[in-house]
Amino acid sequence: MGAAPAIEGLPLVPTNLVGPALSQGRPSFMGRALASSMGRALASSMGQPLGLLRQLAPLLLVGLAAPAPATGTAGDPARPEDPSDPDDPSDEVLRAAWERLDEGGQGEVVAWFRAEVGWLGTFQTELVRHVLGTVEGDPRDWPAAPERPPLFDPQVHAPRQPIPRRWVDDTVGGRGEWVQQVQRPSPARRLRPGWRYDHGQGTVLSLPGRDDPGRIFENALAGFPPDLDLAEALVERTLDGGDLRAVHAAFGHAYADREGNAYPRVTLYDAWRSGLEIEMPDVECLGIVHLVLDEWDRWRAPVPRSEHDDLYEAIEELFREVFAQREVRRALARTYLTAEPVLLLAQTPHLDRLHALWERFSSDPAALARDLPRGGAATETWLQERGREVDRERAAWAAGLRRKRVLASGAKRVRGTLVAVMREFGALDRP
Repeated sequence: MGAAPAIEGLPLVPTNLVGPALSQGRPSFMGRALASSMGRALASSMGQPLGLLRQLAPLLLVGLAAPAPATGTAGDPARPEDPSDPDDPSDEVLRAAWERLDEGGQGEVVAWFRAEVGWLGTFQTELVRHVLGTVEGDPRDWPAAPERPPLFDPQVHAPRQPIPRRWVDDTVGGRGEWVQQVQRPSPARRLRPGWRYDHGQGTVLSLPGRDDPGRIFENALAGFPPDLDLAEALVERTLDGGDLRAVHAAFGHAYADREGNAYPRVTLYDAWRSGLEIEMPDVECLGIVHLVLDEWDRWRAPVPRSEHDDLYEAIEELFREVFAQREVRRALARTYLTAEPVLLLAQTPHLDRLHALWERFSSDPAALARDLPRGGAATETWLQERGREVDRERAAWAAGLRRKRVLASGAKRVRGTLVAVMREFGALDRP
């Protein structure tokens, strides 16, 4: 691969969130888990009592005291320090200029911008180039994401209670509001991705509109260079050991309520992660058990109330594993290329630690992946240990802070390149 990206001339060798409260006329099993030894250990290690919606959230770096919050606006790396600077137009001015361009003009601006960013040579853009260069063949040749998640078949998983699943419009009315609540643990990002990594399939997926000039423009406005989203997905792919593929795939099925209404924008993982009280019909519960544990005899639909506890606790254990594994890797992937990415609320105070970890592994995803253990519980332990090591090493901490500053500087140069291209194109001079 040749020389690795460098920070300020130093070469880098490439070496909340809980399961849902299930609406079954009984106390949430997750609520009981909060009083478990894990809950008490969490409360003790953090030095303060933990509320119900914070029990799984601290899985990222539980046991590590949060450092002082970093300055800057998370998820908005390219915001100019002095918005009144006439040489740095506001987002509103740039968007208005963009909208005045016809389709051909927008295409020309994006093509010119892509070419100019390719010559920037910042740490951020070189990391993107490095990651794409690790892919054999065309790094953009990935399957398209399905329009909807898969459904569990009632005839297969609950033949004595085969309530048909039917898709509903989950963008309007009460259903739309409910979906927004489900998605609250995932704060909105300024990055408009054209790619994402699917842990259940073990592949990168291309999203609709990936080549839309408007998407590339909006990302540039926020300081994200072209293909940063693809590189981020590729890093997450590298960090995923694949050992929990079947569990991720099971929780990747669509959520459905007791009446069989299936939600296109909500997976079982989303529902469990939301912390909301939800319905979990036998079809979905048994579908997870059948697919992951290959257990077909212990529980059969309709599952009697006396067996709910054991069934739900079995699913809870599976969810905890995939939650810890996925969210840690996703946070690392987002931090790889972005100074202050949008993370889960509990992860944000530990952002500097994540940058320091990347420095420790020379910003090489393959090297970090080799150090990551398999499984969710082991990942938690690994991150606690590595985080404490970083805390004890002042040089490692300083290197992480420098890394974050350099990435932020690169993001500003990406936005500045967009401004320069639009100015040279004459877009900012048009009435």
